[in-house]
Amino acid sequence: MERLLQEIILLAGTLREEILDILPYFLFGVALDAIIRTFKLHVKLRQSIEKMGIFAIPGAVIIGVISPLCACGILPIAISLLINGVPLAPVMALLVSSPLMSPSAYTLTAWELGQDWAIAKLIAAVFMGLFAGYVTLLFQDKYFNFKQLFKGEPPLHDVHDHDCDPKIKCTCKDKLSNRLAREGKNKFIVFSAKFLEGFITIGKYTMIGLLTEIIGLRYIPSDIINKVIYSKSLWMIPIVVFISIPLYVNQITAAAVLYGFIEKGMQIPWGVGMAFLVGGPVTALPVIAIFFSLFKRRVLYLYLGICVTGSLIVAYTFNFLAR
Repeated sequence: MERLLQEIILLAGTLREEILDILPYFLFGVALDAIIRTFKLHVKLRQSIEKMGIFAIPGAVIIGVISPLCACGILPIAISLLINGVPLAPVMALLVSSPLMSPSAYTLTAWELGQDWAIAKLIAAVFMGLFAGYVTLLFQDKYFNFKQLFKGEPPLHDVHDHDCDPKIKCTCKDKLSNRLAREGKNKFIVFSAKFLEGFITIGKYTMIGLLTEIIGLRYIPSDIINKVIYSKSLWMIPIVVFISIPLYVNQITAAAVLYGFIEKGMQIPWGVGMAFLVGGPVTALPVIAIFFSLFKRRVLYLYLGICVTGSLIVAYTFNFLAR
């Protein structure tokens, strides 16, 4: 029992030190997200997608990297856009780019991994969104028009309707900040509520990532970590991508997991690092489950094909450029 208590104290002390290290950038990132949500900048941009014409795909990518929503958060919005007549190509661009980058994800990645990693992750998010949009556009008219997307009848209701399918229903109206906004409270009160919501959500995923990294470094044999994290083998990149698929890591958690390795002066190869930073967040299991239950198989295969292929392209490109 005494040994267990000592281990808990040691882990708690390490966690406290790492939290204090990232706290300034964490608070800054949460504040940026809260500002975007308070003034509904991402909503205003998202509502303009159907009016963008030939610029819909790059426009959706810009919205995706600005939006503070993860894969599970953006999916109901993406389905709502489809129901309202937006083609699959820009929706796929939004769906793939949004889980990879947000203001808070950029600031936290910059603090935890360094500015170069944050910029690389932003470039990867933009590429993945454009790749997803234009690949979908190639096949959209023949294989992915609206009638070919859903199993059975398409959803009849908007994701914000009370009688919407529970699998895709958006519950944002129930959040404290949105209730305060509907009551006409001033922007500072709404901002404070959104800051608190973001602090809890982003903080939760940051804690998961930090704990995973601390426990991994403490208890996983170093030779196993070296074979995976520090491997320069080209074969390790697809292995990391495919290992990342079943892991429920998002844009915040993925960077936090790698943080401890870089903090201790360990050099993570760019190919392996980018494979994990991109491959994990873009293939969240809850999203795949909804794809499986709601869409026809061809849509799920397209999504997974884009995510895996794009992740490999990103990882191998950065691996080559880093030589």
